Amino acid sequence: MEFEKIAKSNVLIMDGAMGTMLIAEGLRTGESPEAFMLEHPETVQKVHSDYVAAGAQILTTNTFGASRTRLAEFGLGDKVDQICALAVGLAKKAAGEKAFIAGSIGPLGVFLPPFGEMNIDEAYDAFSEQARALESAGADLLVIETMTDLREAQLALRAAKSAVRIPIIAHLAFNEADRTVTGTSPDVGAVALGSTRPFGIGTNCGGKPEEMVENIRRMRRYWDGPLSAEPNAGVPT
Repeated sequence: MEFEKIAKSNVLIMDGAMGTMLIAEGLRTGESPEAFMLEHPETVQKVHSDYVAAGAQILTTNTFGASRTRLAEFGLGDKVDQICALAVGLAKKAAGEKAFIAGSIGPLGVFLPPFGEMNIDEAYDAFSEQARALESAGADLLVIETMTDLREAQLALRAAKSAVRIPIIAHLAFNEADRTVTGTSPDVGAVALGSTRPFGIGTNCGGKPEEMVENIRRMRRYWDGPLSAEPNAGVPT
């Protein structure tokens, strides 16, 4: 596939945050970015277009919370296919021939046992459904993002791999202590995610760019494939 060939031999620049940009355009705190997109698709497309103009070579779709589980919180649990199709379509219009489209998959918002009460089978099905919807809509790859529970990240990765044929990148989010909130280090995370053999692994959110550099170096010791890093610019104020 074209993305795989290019990504294996080149450094590709991803876009930045979507939610932060939408807040600047009227998204209210606590509101679903996906629901906002249904009412304001042109705003989401403009954010993508601005990132392309800034040099982004990979656009991430506005689907971080587009799993059935997350959408159900806003009465949209049956709109997974519709929302993923819209999000991919908006990104593709903005990208033209200049950028690849990464379908974003975020956490389900409820921890798996023993930290929470999320049913494992339901979680697997939710991740599979979203992955299929994003691939069907035309995403070039999937990015599993901001995972703070290693087991949820592994579950999402296994579910996505069983559902799609496009490349998958899996991210963990580490705090200032170089751990996820459930205690996973970059080293352990790299071994665990790498054992499922995604296209790439990496980290996003969590810390400053300089902190993320060291975490990526630690992941490299245990992973020989593509690495992905999406740092915060700082703590939002």
